[in-house]
Amino acid sequence: MNSFIPVLIILFIVILLTGCASANGFLLPSEEHIEHLNSVRLNYLDDPGWWNYSNVLKIKERVKSYLDSNPETKNEFKLALQELKIVKGMSKEEVFTVVGKPTKVSRENDGIELLIYEGKTDIDDVIGWYSEWGKLRFKNNILVDIEVRLVEVHK
Repeated sequence: MNSFIPVLIILFIVILLTGCASANGFLLPSEEHIEHLNSVRLNYLDDPGWWNYSNVLKIKERVKSYLDSNPETKNEFKLALQELKIVKGMSKEEVFTVVGKPTKVSRENDGIELLIYEGKTDIDDVIGWYSEWGKLRFKNNILVDIEVRLVEVHK
């Protein structure tokens, strides 16, 4: 029993020195950071095995319906919508066409409306965001900031 304790201590030191431990407690080191992007494309778009492809078809139908009803949509945003992408400068309606309704909505002190997306929403049975987490900020119903949390796991 006494010889087991030094082995544990050595194992702990090896794990720390080799970088196999991380602050989040997992044995794989990971790096988490927040990015503010100009645009985001749904990353499950071309991989029906990754997600329920019928949801992607529903989103494509929603985009087509929106574009048919709004022929005056700027070409930049029309192309983005067809690519299932959101871009700064889009209206809230255009953004909702691609990513659906948010999980939570709040107002910040400067009049900015904050929309929080946390994975799949149950609204319209359609995915509400392209990854597990994101925040969108709108001013006067125009998208002014796209904030995402990215986690990279190093093997």
